[in-house]
Amino acid sequence: MMANKIWTLFEVEFKRIQKIYFALLTLLFFSNEGLFSFLFNLNLKESESIIGYKVGMSVLKEEAAIEAFSSSDVAQTTYQLTFFLLIGALLWCLYYGLAIWYKDFSNKTKPIYTLFMLPENKFIIFISKLITMLTLIYGVILVQFLCWLIMVAIMKNISGISIEHIINIINNARPDIYMIHVPQISRVEFIMIFILGPILAMTVLFTGIMMHKTVKKIGGLLGVIYVISIISVYFSITALYNTYSDVLMKTHLIFYLVVFVMSMVVSYSTLTKKIYV
Repeated sequence: MMANKIWTLFEVEFKRIQKIYFALLTLLFFSNEGLFSFLFNLNLKESESIIGYKVGMSVLKEEAAIEAFSSSDVAQTTYQLTFFLLIGALLWCLYYGLAIWYKDFSNKTKPIYTLFMLPENKFIIFISKLITMLTLIYGVILVQFLCWLIMVAIMKNISGISIEHIINIINNARPDIYMIHVPQISRVEFIMIFILGPILAMTVLFTGIMMHKTVKKIGGLLGVIYVISIISVYFSITALYNTYSDVLMKTHLIFYLVVFVMSMVVSYSTLTKKIYV
């Protein structure tokens, strides 16, 4: 019964945003492909200038051109700039994570607002919105990884360089190439950032919003303090154990678990109180 209610609320939430969301995914995909085509053509022209004559894509399989491709910044630059596109799409998801609550509170004719006013288990609304946001975020991440796979496959097929070599080029990039810290391509980074990270981020954000809406007068301040405190502790742990990857991973896992459980408990307890709109 509860699962049916959650699914119904999820469908309502997703239908409200699906057109804009699919437009975002389309924009993300074509932005990636356009950026990759531009950077790849630049590298092609550089390789042709090294060889000394113009022969098209086949020039990239020449030994000198492969060396130029390996030592150039095309793979690293492509990964970095497309990672910025991913960040932009995720920031939109973060914005909608706020809007998904506040637009219900500001429009008192919405069915979900009415549910908040009824003596029902309000936690199912929390869960349905959390599932909606995770669906949006994982969809963005899936499209971005699909773009990266296409790019790597094109690099491999045209230049003859192995996928492992391309990944090593990106992971061994000079620190000064990146304007921000871009995660290395590894299984651990993928799980911590792209699988578990969104769950923790949305849970903490939603808990902050629940504090705002259930604690009179100082709720907004408490919500902001809660979110900022979690972020500060996360970066402190990362900075402290950054040189010990195995210790960092174990510490992050414990941190993720503790914060997730704490946030869910706080959210559940706040949803038993009166909602201030």
